[in-house]
Amino acid sequence: MWTGNPGVTLQVTDLKVSLIRLSGNEPLKPGDSLNLTCDVNCTQSSSQFLWSKNNIQLNTSGPVLHFPALTLRDSGNYTCIWKTSTTSGSKTISLQVEDDAGWSIWIIVLVMGVLILVIVAAVIYRRRQRVKIQKKTMEKVLRKHRFQ
Repeated sequence: MWTGNPGVTLQVTDLKVSLIRLSGNEPLKPGDSLNLTCDVNCTQSSSQFLWSKNNIQLNTSGPVLHFPALTLRDSGNYTCIWKTSTTSGSKTISLQVEDDAGWSIWIIVLVMGVLILVIVAAVIYRRRQRVKIQKKTMEKVLRKHRFQ
């Protein structure tokens, strides 16, 4: 509690940052959406909220930091800084977006499979072309020898 000029009392209790998921309770994955919410019980209404990520101030303000679709780059430590004209406070929450490695592996396997198929098809095509050329050459040589 802070008491200033006569009659002015500011009471601040329990500053907290909460993670509100908009889909499920599994580990955070790319594409998930969520809100980080900075809650403070304060008797003064002129509060200012600032956000930082890994100690770098973000270009956003307000009590809610919205993530419509998470990416791996969103992982980090987020801090809500709460200020009034007379006091301030901050709380930090860690956000970890996990790579869905299963999909990554399947995509790599699929791409490698397609590449192998393309290479095998190219090798078969070139061999068939060589056989055709050799066959035509042989036919020319046989025709030439028949007429001699």
